[in-house]
Order: sequence, then structure tokens, then C-alpha cells
Amino acid sequence: MEDVDAIEDVEAEPHEDEEQLKYRIDTAFSYVKTRDLFGRPTSHFKAVGPMTILEKKPDVALKASFIKRNPVPRSCQTDFGYSIHDLLTFKIHYFEERIGPKSKDDFDTESATRMRKKMMKEDALLQNMPAIQRKAERCCMQSSAINIYENFFEPPSWDEPEEYTVVELRKINKYEDFIDAPPRPVQSLSIEPFDGLEIAAAYSYLTYRKRDFISDCQCCVWNFEIPSEPLIVLEPTVPVTKVNYNPKLPQLLLGGLMTGQLCYWDLRSSSTPVAFSNLHTTFREPPSGALWTHSKTGFDCFGTSSDGQVLWYDVRNFDKPVESLILDFDAKDQAPRMIKSLGVSSLEFEPTIPTKFMLGLETGSVIIGNRKGKTLQEKFSQQYYAFPAPVTGLMRNPSNLKCFLCVGGYQFKIFAEDCKESYIFWSGSYNCWLTSGTWSPTKHSVFYITRKDGYFDVWDLLQNVEKSVISEELSNKPLRCCQVHESGKHIAAAGDDGTISLMEVSSHFYAQDKNERSLIAAMLERESKREKLIDARNREVKLQQRQREQMESLVIQETPDEKLKQKAREGFIKSLNAYDSKKHKGEEEVAET
Repeated sequence: MEDVDAIEDVEAEPHEDEEQLKYRIDTAFSYVKTRDLFGRPTSHFKAVGPMTILEKKPDVALKASFIKRNPVPRSCQTDFGYSIHDLLTFKIHYFEERIGPKSKDDFDTESATRMRKKMMKEDALLQNMPAIQRKAERCCMQSSAINIYENFFEPPSWDEPEEYTVVELRKINKYEDFIDAPPRPVQSLSIEPFDGLEIAAAYSYLTYRKRDFISDCQCCVWNFEIPSEPLIVLEPTVPVTKVNYNPKLPQLLLGGLMTGQLCYWDLRSSSTPVAFSNLHTTFREPPSGALWTHSKTGFDCFGTSSDGQVLWYDVRNFDKPVESLILDFDAKDQAPRMIKSLGVSSLEFEPTIPTKFMLGLETGSVIIGNRKGKTLQEKFSQQYYAFPAPVTGLMRNPSNLKCFLCVGGYQFKIFAEDCKESYIFWSGSYNCWLTSGTWSPTKHSVFYITRKDGYFDVWDLLQNVEKSVISEELSNKPLRCCQVHESGKHIAAAGDDGTISLMEVSSHFYAQDKNERSLIAAMLERESKREKLIDARNREVKLQQRQREQMESLVIQETPDEKLKQKAREGFIKSLNAYDSKKHKGEEEVAET
């Protein structure tokens, strides 16, 4: 339908000729349609409303054989197509817009605009508009009565299948000891930061030396993608027990030697250490931990050993330690003595808390140290008893730094700093010793445990708190250490067979949902509060029992005095009665005489 306001119905005024029509101005209106309006059926202009031409109902018997397929590569139509078209059956009368007298040039746009504004103010326009509006509105509504994009049939309801999460631990590479002789145990691993693809490994014997002390001291750096040969072979003078990458400068590698010294390599320059700590001012035993500390320069480090010392160094000046500490808790006012110090078996440091560090002792206790303290008691004010065996693994939870994982003996435990007398999570007793444990850096409810029987366990606290999700055998010899990549997707574990196993976990163990972080934080907080309430109740019960014992001891002490007082009271009454009886008899005798 062509909607033009200036067209006049010829049947209404048949006497007008072409000369009169040329002085009229056709005012055309542009109708803009969107893409979804294209392809609609032809408008129906009838005196009656829309009617149903054909109604074809679905066959319910065919619903059972319907198979949902998405996407569908082809289309098919098994029924005939039906369509119907109607043309314009009645006329619409429009009013004529005339611009002034016929003698005036009606094609002058300026004069036409002025006259149009003038005529729009007249009352005749307002009287004719309602009739025109009703007819135009009917046409618009009738043209949109059928929507070809409408879904006339509801899709069948299918039960959505439960989302299946793949829980998998897959070995992708193995890195064997590069020497020809029998393999050496791997004592420590460190993965390059900033999503690097390098693994540094320390090979050494901590027990009786079965091999030559000089020829078996090489350690190496492996590339994830090249398991056939090491990327860099490091050549220290003595075997290495600990390695650790610098978190700020990945080209620097810190190492702890069998002689008790600390050294570091610059992997860009050479395979030999750049500097060593002084042999006379360093540890007396092989270091049990060597880590970089938080500093502006990035050259500060510290380490611990089983001799009971904690030493801080600046690698640019290894001659003497910046600060030293001896763990002699019996020396209160005296100078600490090495003979009374407690050996350290594990070390932990969180860069976001630069003044605090954690030590796992050989006696099974965990102490939290503070470098700001002046005395030894101020530096180690928090102590937790964990196991009757040395602590072999120690690490804070990445999301809740107040909670930390502690591994040792035949089980692991999770402590909270607020609960000093108990732990919030613990495992059952294993049938073998646990050697190390570490949290996942991306999913904070997941942690990994290495065992002495060669098994590698994966735990997820949000999925199961009673048993491990995966337990995989990696070797027939004990595993000693494990390290997780910053992405959380790859894990390296090694042990006494000298083989480093690189594993890849499924997305369930490293991809964290929106609510998982809040859920694990709420779980740890809830368990911490519960343990606090239990500790407070236990203290209250102990206090009541102590008070009851003190009252009983006072009653026992007061009993002999009460008996003596009772006897004295009874003797005094007896003497008074005897005196009264004698006096009464004497008065009777005097009266008789």
C-alpha cells in the first residue's frame, strides 16, 4: 500500500482535470523497516478481523521418537506448505493538502512550509484526524497480526543431564637422572616463576654417602618440553640439598650445599655458583630450607638447618649473615647455646607477610617467627604442637593466610593461627610416612601430598574431607618433594629413584569458580570458630575442675581443727556440768546440817 497524503480519491471528485492536479504538492512519507520485519506476509485489509484458514495440530504419538539435535546441518519438511494472499478490497480516503490559491507557485518549499504550519493550527484538521487515525491504526494492526518469527509450538521438555566433571591426573613427561651410574635421590624441586617452563632439581644423598662425594654433585635445570636431556647442568663443588628460584629475578637460583653453605647461580652467565657463604659463619649441618625473602633489591635470602640456626644473608655479601638466630628456648636471660637448640626440618615464608616466617621443628612442633621481636620469646610467641615426628611439609593457604597445612609422620593437619591448642582439619593415619605437601596456587581448596610408599595424593576439601580424590602411584620408591606451577595445571614430583614426574591435572583442580574462594574461606572460618568455642569450653571446664580440687584440699586441711574444737567444746561442757553437780550437792549437805 502506498501511503501518500496528497493523493485525492478520484471517485470522490471526478470533475477535476489534470491542470488542477499539477498545482498540488505531494507530501511523501518515508517508512523505515528493520531487518526482522522483512519477509512478513501481505497485509490484509478487510472489514472483518483475521480468521483461521488452517489449523494443523501436532501428532502426540510422534513425540516419543523425537530426537533433539543441535545444531542441525540440514532442514526437512514432510508436510505441504500452505499460504493465502489478499489484495486491497476497500479504499482509504485521505484529505487534500492545498497550499494557498492556485495562482501561487505551490512548488516553493518555503511557502509550502509556512502554509502547512498555518493549516495545522486550523480546527478542520483536528476534526478529520480521528477518522483517518482509526483506519490507519486498523491497517497497521492487521499487517502485524501474523508473526512469521513466532514459535507456534513449544519445544519438548527434556531433563537436563547433570554436568559431569572429569577428575583426572595424567603423566605427561619423565625426567630421569642424566648420569650413567645408579640414579641419585631428588631432595628439592623449584619451578621457574612468571609461568616459566623450567624445573630446577637438587640431587644428593642425605644419609650414608653411597657414591663419590665429588663426582656426584651436579644438579640440573630441565625444560618442560625436553625430557631427553637437561637444559642446564649446574656444577657446584659439593652436592646440593635445596634449590629455589628468585621470585623477582628468575635468572637467579639459590642453593643449599651439603657442607651447610648457601650459594646462588646466575643462569645467564655460567653453570658454576657466583658466590658462597662463609664456611665458618654458616650452618653446621646441611640446610633443611633455603628461600628468598621479600626485599626491594631482591637479593635477600635466609635458610635453616638441623643445627637449630636461622640465618639471613644478602647474596651480594656472603661473608657474614645479616642476622642470625639460635633456637634455644631454655635460655631466657642467658646467651643461647647451640647445644640446646632445636633442629629445624622445614621452612615456610609468605612474601605478602614479609616480617613473619614459619619453622617446622624436628620435635614435631610448628613455631611462627617475627623478625620485629627483640628477644627470642617475642620473636617466637606462637607455637603449635603437631606431630610426635619431624614436620616435613609446611605451607600457608593462599586465600586464608591464617590457616596453614602441616605434614609430618603418618598424617597431615590444617591449623589456624587463632587456635593454638587444636587443629581445624586432620587426616586419618596413613600406613606410611608423609614427606611433603603443598597447596594449589589457583584453586585454594586443593592440595597435594607425597608419600614414602611412592603414591601421590590429591585432596579437595570442598569435594571430600575424609579421603583423597586421587591417589596415584608414581614410583616404587619414596617420594621426597613436589612443586606446583603458578598456573596450577602442572605438578612436578620426585623421589629416591631420581626421576621427576611432570603431571597435568584436569580443570577441576586448577580452574576456580566464582563461589569456590568464598566457600573455602567460609569453611576455614567456620571450623576456626568452632575450635575456638571448644577451646574456650575446655578451658572453662579445666578452671572449674581446678577450683573444685582446691576446695576439696581446703576441706581436708580444715577437718582436724574442727575435730579438736569439737572435743574441746565437749570437754568444757562436761567440766561445767560436773562443777554444777558438785555445787548442788554441797548446798544440800549444808541445808541438812
